[in-house]
Amino acid sequence: MGHYFRSPDLFGSSFSFLWNDDLWYLADKQSVAVRLTSGLGIVTNSKFSPDGRYIAFRVQTGEDGSSSDIYSISIPEGVIRRITYLCGKSTSRRMYTDIAGWTPDNQIVISTDVYSPFGAITELYKVSPMGGFMSKLPYGPATQIFFIEDEIVLGRHTNDMPHWKRYRGGTSGVIWKGSESEPFKKIVDLKQHLSSLFYMDKRIYFISDVDGTGNIYSVDANGMDMKKHTNFDKYYVRNAKSDGNRCVFQMGGEIYMFDPKDNESKKIEVDLISSPSNIEDMFPEVSGHLEQFNTDRKGDNISMTVRGRAFIAPFRSGMVLETGTSGERIRFPIKIDDSRMVYVSDRAGEEDVYIKDLSDMTEIRIPFSNGIIEWFSPNEKGDKFLISNNRGELFYAKLGEDRRHSLRVVDRSDAGVISSPGWSPDGKSAVYSFPVKMHSLGSGPSNIIRLYSEDNEKVISLTEQGSYDFSPVFSKDGKYIFFLSNRNLDPTPDNLLFDLSFQITCVPMVIPLGVEASSSFDNLPGPGMDNGGNDRFPLEQLSEKVRPLGVNPSIYGKIDTCSKGILLLEFPVEGMSKYYLFSKSERSGKLIEFKMSDKSTEALSDGVSDFVVSGDGSVIFIRDKDSNLKKIKIDSSGCDESKKESESKFEWGRLKLKVNPREEWKQMYRETKRLVMENYWSEKKLKERYADAFTKYDSFLDSVSTRFELSDILREFQGEFETSHSYEIGGELTKKKAIPVGRLGIDTELKDGKYVVKHILRANLSNEGEKSPAFLATVPLREGDVIVSVNSIAPGRDRTIEECLLNKTDEFVTVQVERDGKLLTSYIKTMSDDRHLRYREWVEKNRETVRKRTDNRVGYVHIPDMGYAGFSEFARQYPIESRKDALIVDVRYNGGGNVSQLILEKLAKRRIGYDIPRRGETEPYPAYSVNGPMVALADENAGSDGDIFTHSFKLFGLGPVVGTRTWGGVIGINPERTLVDGTIVTQPEFAFWFKDVGFGVENYGTDPNIEIQNTPDDWKNGRDSQLEKGIEIALDLLSKYDRKVDIVE
Repeated sequence: MGHYFRSPDLFGSSFSFLWNDDLWYLADKQSVAVRLTSGLGIVTNSKFSPDGRYIAFRVQTGEDGSSSDIYSISIPEGVIRRITYLCGKSTSRRMYTDIAGWTPDNQIVISTDVYSPFGAITELYKVSPMGGFMSKLPYGPATQIFFIEDEIVLGRHTNDMPHWKRYRGGTSGVIWKGSESEPFKKIVDLKQHLSSLFYMDKRIYFISDVDGTGNIYSVDANGMDMKKHTNFDKYYVRNAKSDGNRCVFQMGGEIYMFDPKDNESKKIEVDLISSPSNIEDMFPEVSGHLEQFNTDRKGDNISMTVRGRAFIAPFRSGMVLETGTSGERIRFPIKIDDSRMVYVSDRAGEEDVYIKDLSDMTEIRIPFSNGIIEWFSPNEKGDKFLISNNRGELFYAKLGEDRRHSLRVVDRSDAGVISSPGWSPDGKSAVYSFPVKMHSLGSGPSNIIRLYSEDNEKVISLTEQGSYDFSPVFSKDGKYIFFLSNRNLDPTPDNLLFDLSFQITCVPMVIPLGVEASSSFDNLPGPGMDNGGNDRFPLEQLSEKVRPLGVNPSIYGKIDTCSKGILLLEFPVEGMSKYYLFSKSERSGKLIEFKMSDKSTEALSDGVSDFVVSGDGSVIFIRDKDSNLKKIKIDSSGCDESKKESESKFEWGRLKLKVNPREEWKQMYRETKRLVMENYWSEKKLKERYADAFTKYDSFLDSVSTRFELSDILREFQGEFETSHSYEIGGELTKKKAIPVGRLGIDTELKDGKYVVKHILRANLSNEGEKSPAFLATVPLREGDVIVSVNSIAPGRDRTIEECLLNKTDEFVTVQVERDGKLLTSYIKTMSDDRHLRYREWVEKNRETVRKRTDNRVGYVHIPDMGYAGFSEFARQYPIESRKDALIVDVRYNGGGNVSQLILEKLAKRRIGYDIPRRGETEPYPAYSVNGPMVALADENAGSDGDIFTHSFKLFGLGPVVGTRTWGGVIGINPERTLVDGTIVTQPEFAFWFKDVGFGVENYGTDPNIEIQNTPDDWKNGRDSQLEKGIEIALDLLSKYDRKVDIVE
């Protein structure tokens, strides 16, 4: 078994490298490497100082590795020091706090976004390897820096990007060079990505995949005369570093050295006398890993999927039955009866159905291997199964008495996944929600309810197109079908904008299946018709029997039945930002019982995220918002309140989960490959261009020693498909907790060894959460105050304010300041993050600049993303700014999302008149229409739906775009599936096509009409050239604008 080495560096004949999440060192003339770190977290980058005395390294902490800080180690002394207390953001695709380089005088240069309004702005700070105050360098955004005598070389966007190979978009790495006396010039811009800058042999070296695979190239000091120095064609060269004479790099989990003297590379053999840590069996807590739960017919047992393992147990006490290993993922387990259970597992490489005999533990396998199973429903006897997959197919599987099985497709949809299949009590019919190609409500397809009859192998549509019908279920007595339908069109006025929305749309519906059921539901005295002695309606007539249940419309997520009524999960009307995209938050609401007898409702429980009901309807199991499981028993009169209150939570400690890390990692790797194979947007490309990618990294799995090393391999694999939005996010990367740092909402400077308040962040003082803690202190801070102590700890040259605030978030701290020769004591409540303050201050500063330079004639709106936050920001600014004579729409640093068309439809309005009252303000018609020209600002950081917005702005002819080419990622994702440890792996599923460039925005971006770059000198001088140009263009267009609509008396 080999090793998976990462991020090497060298100084002379000494080497450093990363393995097993630690920093290792191989000294000159030593044959065995030694471990320099242990237990700090995940070491993910390192760099020798110019004199070789220190190694700076980055450490990521927090379960998912999302917090980063910089450390250093003195090689002669062996002393490790924590240099920063930033808790800088990190993601799998980008480390926002990193080592950018060293100054010639042995100062570490750090690149971080912590003090920026956007994650995309990673600015440079220098700090002593002994720690202390970080001094900001004035060159603006950069990820790397080195020095050639008096000249400064900057790398912008020169990140390692294993997850997107052959990237060609707007944030492709570029190289700038300048000095204190000469302006900066962009000397290398390949329009293709480059990373890992260093200076060696009087040339500037970097890694690029110009020829298709990542290799080492160089240019002269002026960016000319490009040469290729390595010629690998299978794996990418990554993370190259140099001491000025030779360089080392990682490739395929091994370390190589390149020597410019002979222009050759050779592999370095590294000996380690150490076994890896973190590979012994783990016994993790299970409460946070509940994936699915179900119950048996009588509610005696609860079936759970926890971290890919199946557990079946009585609710209170008793034996726990565990099924599965770390090398497989089990889903949809359920105990059929005392002798059998059924579940889905991928142990054979694809997802198949298994029926397990609990007496002798033998199993019957029903091979499926038809994609990813999305829904699975066995009948009561456990010999028939409905299986819905990601391909829009619904399968019927049957197990015969001879243990043979049959499998066939009973329905197929081209519009999406067939959902919520469920059997009738007699096992002869099944209902499900079927997507159809009709975009009538919402953003998804219309769904109808269908019924499959086993007797005649016939599919019947029970509802008509035009609404979203979902969650169908038979009543326990088989006399009714209930379902939910988003069909109540009673609009709600928006409280901020002139707009209407449909919030309360969901109506519980019922289909009586026979004469008696219909009469009973309508409270009629007897059968309402003669049906030839057969109580059941013909299948063809069932669509005529659909009617509302009689419950008020609301937001319902699920419907089911118990022995005494109908159960509804009702969600509140609420803001959805907390559930957006990669959020782990889950909606919760009330579980309501509806009684058919008197049409009354009763709330059974609050804070419910999901529920299941036993087959006989006597027991309800509830999962609350904290993933606790609870049990409610149904007695003869309904839900017994006393029993409900007395039932305790399920005791998670009864489940003893044992995980073999390496086996689990292999399963996660296989599942990631399967998800790509099933979900990647172009099946043709997968087969014709990327077939080799699915085996390319298989051999690395035996070398993996940590979860983070697996992440590195997963990113390499995802990158083979050279497509945007291929992410690996979260998971259990380390057990080292991230300790947060409190923020005071201020910027400080060091004067004569003392921390002085340089600036207090001033956002919108009236908005909730946008006021600096410095303003809310018992003694408000002022600029110029000297901070003497924080909780009696004095900051100074060797101790930063951030260190004093370690583990002090969202709580009051005592801050002593010196002001005008007096000592004052103030109590200040810290915040965990002040980026929103920095953002608001940045926006208001830009708006003020536009206002002053245009005599308040031009409005300014910034949209930070195309998600809920960005839409909210647009709604906050646009109604006011659109009243001006012209408008600048700024989408620089836009993080993408999915609401661009909602914003564009408002910008596209053209004013044609006014609504003039006797008193009050004249209103434009249409509302919020701009009565003049518009200009958009965009840059390379505007991506995803930010790309789409910018390109659409041009196609709609709304105005010119000023700035730089955008990011270039428009193949969207649907991050619903997680791996067993909670990791989100995304697959590019939805490719975007434009009428003018086809698929051309992907991996390119969209060009501005007027290209303007904010250079390092602009940043140094506090100048925003893009905004200035936007103002100039807006005023010029305004002077020529001839479509303005003015009121004529």
